[in-house]
Amino acid sequence: MPRSVSSKGYGMIYGIDIGLRNFGYAIYDPSLGEFVRTNCVVTLPCDDKSKIYAADDDIRRGREVAMALSGEFEQFPPSVFVSEGMSYPRSSTSSALMGISVGILVTVATMLGNLPIYTVSPQMIKISMTGKKTGTKDQVQGACLAVHPELLSLVRPPAGVHEHQFDAAA
Repeated sequence: MPRSVSSKGYGMIYGIDIGLRNFGYAIYDPSLGEFVRTNCVVTLPCDDKSKIYAADDDIRRGREVAMALSGEFEQFPPSVFVSEGMSYPRSSTSSALMGISVGILVTVATMLGNLPIYTVSPQMIKISMTGKKTGTKDQVQGACLAVHPELLSLVRPPAGVHEHQFDAAA
């Protein structure tokens, strides 16, 4: 039996809000019709830049994200990843860090048997959740909770991090 399918014949849908500083994810169980876990992996750059090369620090942070995400797979075997796509324009640093996050996701999906990854633009998420492409984070959160009230007990504070879990669920 492939790792991506449980004994019940289904795998989980992983919603992803990509980012190297805040990598949010929400795990949806299609057999239950609800989310079963959310998390936001927070990685911070090394405080003392004189002690570590920036690229090595980015690798360390990327590994932290990959380890946290892969730690979910035994209990919640994935069958597909749905990720928010990158929005543009971004600074070169922001783009590089987002690129690392995308690389993590592609590598993980490939190692799990070439699982599919679907991307959705931030504007399409806002339109589908709020009815307008200018929807706010609070409106997206409210729409998520209206459809999936179980998220209220799954999303972990603190403020400033919790929205990445809601973005992943959207």
